[in-house]
Amino acid sequence: FAECKRLNITTLWEVDDLIFDAEILRNSKTLQALDTATYNGLLDGAHLYKSAMLQCSGAIASTQHLADEMVKAGAKYAYVVENALDPETITAAESITTGRKSLEDGIIRIGYGSGTTTHNIDFLEAADAIVSVLRQNKNVHFRLIGNLDLPASFKEVEAQVEYIDLCPYRDYLKVLAECDISLAPLED
Repeated sequence: FAECKRLNITTLWEVDDLIFDAEILRNSKTLQALDTATYNGLLDGAHLYKSAMLQCSGAIASTQHLADEMVKAGAKYAYVVENALDPETITAAESITTGRKSLEDGIIRIGYGSGTTTHNIDFLEAADAIVSVLRQNKNVHFRLIGNLDLPASFKEVEAQVEYIDLCPYRDYLKVLAECDISLAPLED
């Protein structure tokens, strides 16, 4: 940072999460479910991220809310550069020739993709509603793509749960395209 300042080079700090706010991290049920070393590492890292952000000329955020939080935390200014689809994703999506399977078999699929079990807490936000929908509608299936510890309440609707292993990104997009509804619940 000192060398950039000496050379009068503009520096920007970019992130798409509130990893610089130790209080937010401390109160996250998702993070509290991590092993102690990882959790403590994230908390210890928060002040380092904030320090780096404050040493930069400005910041880049993926949402206006995050940009506002950066400025509130002391960033001189924050640009918003929204997340976008990269060329690989667009090419992969364009190559998918199959669509919703419900058009063939009449089964409505609710899809959820999870790369790690850190999403267990996030998923709980929607779990009861999903089980309720499955109980009331035998023509609805829940498609789980990847890693997730389903709550015990899913036992009674297990015949309506489709398990798909972690797969390459292109395959994931194809499996997701076969669903009618895609969920992305997040802890408040």
